Amino acid sequence: MAFIKALRLAQVCAVASTLQPERRTEARAELCYNLRYYEENGRESGNPWSLRQTAIYHRYDIGQGCWTWFLIQPSHLFHSQLITDLSQVLDDNSQRASVPTLLHNMHLTLGLSSFGDYIDSLHSEVVRMVCSDALRRNQRECANG
Repeated sequence: MAFIKALRLAQVCAVASTLQPERRTEARAELCYNLRYYEENGRESGNPWSLRQTAIYHRYDIGQGCWTWFLIQPSHLFHSQLITDLSQVLDDNSQRASVPTLLHNMHLTLGLSSFGDYIDSLHSEVVRMVCSDALRRNQRECANG
């Protein structure tokens, strides 16, 4: 399923890349990274957070005026947001040059969007553990006292 999503995304980006103006140089830029992020998993028991990761490879060939993208395991939210944002940008000729940075910005923004909630969840868990430990110590002191 993830392969099919990546393939569909590559097809969308391939269509976008054909819309770029042609340039006749041999320069190209490549970027590859893996973003790990936490996402709520919806489970009733156990850890409510799961570590997810998405790998992105991006190459821009200036001479051809085209982009090559590989996305491995993009989130459902990223995939749906990409389709929406990419179609809006491609409809506006003046914004087409921003497509390469759009995907990186979106990927980082969505990946980091739940980080604050994750940290708050960890904080709540630590407070709960500290309070329950203090309660146990207090009960032992009362029983011994």
